[in-house]
Amino acid sequence: MEEIGKVVNIIYYNDKNGYTIFLLRTNEKTVTCVGYVPYIKVRDSLTVQGEYVTHSVYGKQFKIATFEKNVPTSDEELLEYLSSGVIKGLGEKTAQRIIDKFGQDSIEIIKNEPEKLADIKGVSLKKAKELQTIVNSDWYFLKLAQFLNPYGIGATNIKKVFQALGENSLNLIYEDPYMLLDIVYGVEFSYIDKIASDLNFEKDNVKRIRSGVKYCLLNSLYKGNTCAKYLDLIEAVVNFLNVPVEAVENCIIQMINQKDIVIEYRDKEDIYKDRFVYLYNIYNMEQDIADIVRTKSNEFASGKDVKNRLEKIQKRLGIELTQIQKDAIIMAYSYNLSVITGGPGTGKTTIIQCLLKLFQQDNQEVALCAPTGRAAKRITEVTGAKAKTIHRLLELNRIEENMDRVTVEVNEIYKDVVIVDEASMLDTVLFCHILKAIQPHTKLILIGDADQLPSVGAGDILRNLIGYDKIKYIYLSEIFRQAKESLIVVNAHQINKGQMPNLFDRSKDFFFIPLTNQQDVANEIVELCEKRLKEYGNYDVLKDIQVISPTKKGIAGTKELNKLLQERLNKKTEYKPEKTYGQTTFRVGDKVMHIKNNYEIEWKKGDFEGKGIFNGDMGFITDYNELEGLLEVTFDDDRIAQYTSNNIEELEHAYAITVHKSQGSEFEVVVMPIVNGPPMLYTRNLLYTAITRAKKLLVIVGDEYQVKKMIDNVQSKKRHTGLEYKLNN
Repeated sequence: MEEIGKVVNIIYYNDKNGYTIFLLRTNEKTVTCVGYVPYIKVRDSLTVQGEYVTHSVYGKQFKIATFEKNVPTSDEELLEYLSSGVIKGLGEKTAQRIIDKFGQDSIEIIKNEPEKLADIKGVSLKKAKELQTIVNSDWYFLKLAQFLNPYGIGATNIKKVFQALGENSLNLIYEDPYMLLDIVYGVEFSYIDKIASDLNFEKDNVKRIRSGVKYCLLNSLYKGNTCAKYLDLIEAVVNFLNVPVEAVENCIIQMINQKDIVIEYRDKEDIYKDRFVYLYNIYNMEQDIADIVRTKSNEFASGKDVKNRLEKIQKRLGIELTQIQKDAIIMAYSYNLSVITGGPGTGKTTIIQCLLKLFQQDNQEVALCAPTGRAAKRITEVTGAKAKTIHRLLELNRIEENMDRVTVEVNEIYKDVVIVDEASMLDTVLFCHILKAIQPHTKLILIGDADQLPSVGAGDILRNLIGYDKIKYIYLSEIFRQAKESLIVVNAHQINKGQMPNLFDRSKDFFFIPLTNQQDVANEIVELCEKRLKEYGNYDVLKDIQVISPTKKGIAGTKELNKLLQERLNKKTEYKPEKTYGQTTFRVGDKVMHIKNNYEIEWKKGDFEGKGIFNGDMGFITDYNELEGLLEVTFDDDRIAQYTSNNIEELEHAYAITVHKSQGSEFEVVVMPIVNGPPMLYTRNLLYTAITRAKKLLVIVGDEYQVKKMIDNVQSKKRHTGLEYKLNN
């Protein structure tokens, strides 16, 4: 069925995928239309094909299968289009002059012979060329959207395709639809494969196989691996694409020659035995890291009398260092690259404080940084020294989402010393950026806990460095006397050793509430957050208490817990403005987290302005301007950013967050559900990481048997990386 009419109202629009609900006025009636119709505007003339359906709540609707934007035909439609704002700076009077002169040919003249417009008052040749570019872009973009949208390519990605390929987008896609995988992010291969199939590409087409290889490598990369075993990759691609082994192997040879990928042969005697495949840029970054680390590991930086100076610093700070702490400080002071690791309560922060004092005495400039904003804020609070995120320190403007296109271009850091806290969170790309940015003489000191979860990004930097026999490395094993008073610290170390913690000593800061039913667990957590913890310690419900779950899914996962906690901790009232986006309602007062690096979003902090909000930044919704559609978030470091429908998808509620999202942060109180879950996820180091996020109080709600299973589960999937191999060979 077909309907032709004009858009008179857009009721709902999802900028991410183009799903739209709008009213279409035909000659006879007004129709409620629903479907994936990206980038339409009120007053657009459309032809829509589809069928009428009856929604259980909203009644009769026209469900769109395909649509087409109609070229304006009447003088009235032409005037409306040309003066609608699609052409910036073209007012109604100038638009009318164009129509008076060229009539129904106006659009074609603008598109193909813009120089003729220069005869019209108010239109210069430059303006005419601008009109041509804008009109052509408008129509070419819409054609691209009409082509890609039915295949599940959402509006955000369509915009990226048009920005990358321009007005020739469709022709280029017809020639090679698989190039879309190099441009768009997070789109299933099957969507692109369907486009290719409809364009009559054969299954064994080399472009298809090449993209399949890259797609499998990227999937491996997003799971934390920098490379894949050759035979595993071949098997994955063969099964994924349903093509012969020989076709994949031949394609890989071509990809090596074209510098798309690299094969690393780790067994010199049998090249077929131990082969690993990398995306080209990732291999080069890992090799660059190895080269720089090998050089810096051998550099002795200073031989000044540290011991005597350290004694004076101890007295001034009123502390007493253990011998292993002294050894760690002297090592870090004396060499250009060093690594210090240890669990909670082992004195890592004290070591940082002493190092800062030593370097200040030498008038050396120190950059103190951490991978996340919360980690940087925490180290500032405990040391008194200003710390930055690594992104801010490097002044990074962008890291590409498609990792095979990542390049390392950084602003140089002119500091004498760089100290990186929470170094377990360093991934390959970020660490390569740091090494490229610092000067040859700069001391680099990495401090972290190697027993925590590895980085979210690809690589296993801290563990790989520790595995290099020439690295200057000290592991802090001794728990300080004060820390031994904390059951959080003691139990964390017990868990790390594979021993069951003391769950039922209620005299300190570690509490366990035994429950096995998931709904009971969820209800208990809500009750704790809403009332009991506040009464127990006068904690600020939203600022001090953080729920951390191993998973997003299930009744005790973050998605469901966030709904329950929002309902109880930030109730809906007529005085609290709110914005609904898809299935999520954002309300003033909500605790939220930014979940994707965005280098363009603008922020203000007092008189300062800047760009960039990053994955893991947390804050609160402080305002919503319904008229302008602006949602305001004030982050923990007092930066204020505004969100629109274009980027609100990068926010999610943070009453409950996953353990992975909590890395690098500390919270006054942590509440953690532990229920039955997948062994791949419910591991010892995940439990250890979660527990060590708690500063003053930890409450676990769940099943004692599942706690034991997590402690016994050390089968954390080993990441495929090559840094340790490159360092030692």
